[in-house]
Parts: sequence; structure tokens; C-alpha cells
Amino acid sequence: MMQLLVIRERINIKDLKNILEGIGIEFTPHEYVELVKSLHVDDDGSIYENRLLDGVKSFNGGKVDVSNLENILENMKIKFPDKKLKDLSQNLPVDASGMTDLHKLLKEVKKLTGEKVEAKDIRKILSNMGIELTNREMWELLKMLPVADNGKVEKNELLGHIQAFPGGKFHVSKMETILENMGYELENEEVEDLRRHLPVDDEKVKLKTFMENVESFRGIKINADEVGDVLKNIGIELTPKERWKLLKSLPITSDGKVYRNRLLHGLKTFQGGKVLGSKLEAVLTNLSFELENKEMKDLQNHLKIDNNGKVSLNSLISTANLFSGGKINARDTQLYLKNVGIELTNKENEELLNILPLDDNKMVYKNGLMDGVKTYRGGKVNINKIDDALKNMGFLLEEEEFEELCSHLPINDERRVKLDKLLDEVHELLGEEINYDDLENILKDIGLRAELKKNSSLMKNLPLDATGKLYKHRLMKSINTLKGVKLDVNKLDSFMENMDFRLEEDECKDLLNNLPVDDEGKVEVSVVMDEGALLQVKRSTLVTWKFFWKIWG
Repeated sequence: MMQLLVIRERINIKDLKNILEGIGIEFTPHEYVELVKSLHVDDDGSIYENRLLDGVKSFNGGKVDVSNLENILENMKIKFPDKKLKDLSQNLPVDASGMTDLHKLLKEVKKLTGEKVEAKDIRKILSNMGIELTNREMWELLKMLPVADNGKVEKNELLGHIQAFPGGKFHVSKMETILENMGYELENEEVEDLRRHLPVDDEKVKLKTFMENVESFRGIKINADEVGDVLKNIGIELTPKERWKLLKSLPITSDGKVYRNRLLHGLKTFQGGKVLGSKLEAVLTNLSFELENKEMKDLQNHLKIDNNGKVSLNSLISTANLFSGGKINARDTQLYLKNVGIELTNKENEELLNILPLDDNKMVYKNGLMDGVKTYRGGKVNINKIDDALKNMGFLLEEEEFEELCSHLPINDERRVKLDKLLDEVHELLGEEINYDDLENILKDIGLRAELKKNSSLMKNLPLDATGKLYKHRLMKSINTLKGVKLDVNKLDSFMENMDFRLEEDECKDLLNNLPVDDEGKVEVSVVMDEGALLQVKRSTLVTWKFFWKIWG
């Protein structure tokens, strides 16, 4: 059977079970069904061999016999040095039957293979790939990397950390080089789809945005008109209006399809939908949440199931985020928080513990702990670790945002800032967190909802952070950069207020008189922003002159 796999380029899906067993991988019946769903099977029921192996390698399931590692790796076309086989088998967690999870095997293989690079050469290596980092970003990356005593780091480790790194940019012309270095083998059509949907600023793309999107632009596609049925099979129900909203937020390919990965990724930040209580586990698995049985039970105990046996998708995802990320003992919370830059007195720590969702063993999920910290708002933050503290609380700031935040913080003589003051400044910087329904209302209030339905670039490239959060001030900044979008002048007052322009009545009249309003009573947003900024400069100049006249009489 393995000889058949090696010499044929295409494999019939009917032979899949026998072929996988021939490779040495065992799947449960449920895993086998989920694997088949995730594969890119052609209409004739066949699949390319390399697509099959890629699908198996990326699938979270399956077990292998540790005593047969050499043959399994060879069958999966993974080159692995014989001298490292012993290290590999010793590093793997093995059950009573001598089996280990396939994804754990592949993770360990990746760790043990690949060249080592000098830490001092990392910036040059990334630059050769096309990735640009600022000095601060470079320092943050080096702090994260496991550098050995000899000053070297595994290249695979470097690339793994870069894929999850929040900073960095690259020139759009270097995209294929970066894809190749990071091990992505996209078809030409997939590369072009990805390129078309990436937000480009001055010919450059943010690395974080690229990595968030790249997995979504590969693999199996679904007809846009079948999205509702596909999600219903998983266990997610949408109303017709919700389905329309979801599709408006997704990049549809030229043949009227959407990538399955992109669809599932979009669901994590989508506001709407219901999940069948009987399919919670299947939904979470499809959304890439890896919860153990105990974590799953904890999650179910905290969910509110309605009378129809359903729970809102947003509630499920929010709760799943809290019940993931590992647990720590209640007695270790104070030390854990100090390590990420948040310092509590003994009294403050006791008060925090009183509001945390501790289990019977006095353990708390790390994400639940950080959620409690934000609610409690007590303690101080070490200014040298402020970036770590913010990230652990779920605030992922751009470099310019971080610098602006730090310039407004009231820091004491011990180089500490009160946590509640820090959270206040973060809120002032980002604005309130908004959901999809709020987004609709905000766009309606400022007179842009109908206009943006014609121009979906904003909806497809919302300024979401890596955790899927959308903040009002970031949204307004994105609106400010839109070209060709027109505003109804009847909504001018509301628009200016939402864009943080505080104008007096006479200033509003001056602004309206200076705007080139068309026959439909509309004006380009970019023009409004330019004129508003000019008014603020004039006001500032006038205030300065009045001050001098008062002094000099």
C-alpha cells in the first residue's frame, strides 16, 4: 500500500483509511470524518498526495506508535537524522499503549531539526527574508527567543516566534519569499487572493496582519451560498441577516467562494449566531480551541444555555478564551503577576482572589486571572514591564500607540504607575471596545453606513487586534484614511463629535461654509478631516495670541 502512495500523484478518497494506516497513523472514527472534511478533495473524489500529507500534518488528531517512528517519518516524507531518533522518542509523552499524539510528534520534530543561527545575526537574517523590525521590536523578539549559552538559536524557533510576533513590516514584493521561508506552499491563485486582500500602506504590509490572514487563504473553498448549511452542520446557526453580515465581512474569491479557514477565523470575531448545546465540542474544535476534558466541563458549567438548548456564539468564544491558556495555583498568583509586571500588596492579592473563579483545587485559568485583574484595577505596574503587562491583559498596541500611551502615564519615583491609571489611559487611547451591532449603529450615526455598503474595504479590513477586538478610536482612524467615501452633511455634527473634534456652533458653520458639498448634499470624508484639522489649528493660534495680548496689554 505504501508503494502505491509513493508513485501516484493523486489518491482516491475511498483508499484514504488504508493509506493512513499504511503510513502508521491511527485515527478514531470521529477524527477520520473531521479529517476528510478538512481535505481539499476534487469533484472526482481524489486528492493530490502532497495535499493529503499537508492536511494530515496540520490536522489536530491521530496517534502514532513511538516504536515505529523511523518508518512513520519516512512515510510522511519527513527527513529526520537517525542520530536524533533517540532524543525524539525520549522527548515524547507516551501513553500506556506506547502511542503519542501525531501533532506532538510533529512539533518535537520541528524543534529538533533545522539549522542554528547566531542571535547577533537575526536582524540580518530577517532582513534577507524581507522583514523589517524597529530597534524596540528587535529587542522584544530577542527577549522571547530561547537563546542557548553559545549565543545561538534554532532557526525553526526563530521562524515560529516571528509567525506569532506582533510587530514588523515587509515590502509587498517580498511576500512570496516570506511564504517560502515560513514553509507555506500556496497555489498561485491563493497567493494572488492573499495579495489582493492585504491592507498595504506605502507598499508595505504589517507582519502581524499577514500572519493572521495567510492561513485563511489556503485550503478548501466553500460556495458563498452554502455557508449557512456548512455552519449548521458544524453546529452554528445564523439568521439570514446574520449570514449576510458575515459574508459582507469576508473576502469572496472571483468564483464566488470563501476559504473555509477564513470563514472559521471570521467567526471568532463575528457578533451573532447561536451554537447547539449538543455540539459545543465540535464547534470549539473547528474554531481551533484545544480544551482538555476538565476544561470542557468547566466551560460548560459557566455557559448560559437557553430554553432551546442553544448558547450565543459570542458567549461561547468569550468563555472559551477564559477557560484556556493553562491554570495556576491561587497561592502563586501574586508571583505570576509580578513576573508580568503587575505588583500587588498582600492585601490587594487577597481582594483579587475573592473575585476570581477558582476551582475546587484553588486553581484559576491564566486568562481568567487577567480578566479579574482588569476588573479589580488595584496594584501598580512596573514601567520596565509595561509592555508585558499590557499584552497579558489582552491589549496589543502598535508601536506608535505604545509610545503615545507612555507619554501620558503618571509615573512615580519608583518608576511605577497605578494599574487603574494605566487602564484609564489605555481606554483614552483606544476608546471603548465595540461589537458588530455597535459598529452598525456608529456608522449609521455618522452617516456612513449606506456609503460603506458600497465600499466594503473597511468592513473587510477592520482594525482588529490579534485577539479579535475592535476599538472605537482605531475604527475612526481607519475611517479617516478611506478614500472616495462621502459623508451626508446632515450628519456632520455627529461625525465631528465621533472623530473627537469639539467645535463651537460658529466653528461648525464656518466648516460647513468651507466644504465643497455636491448636489446630493455630500462631501468626501478626507476633505472634512482636513478642514476640521485646519479649524483646530486656527483656534489654537487664536488662543495663543489672546494669551500674549493679555500679558502685554
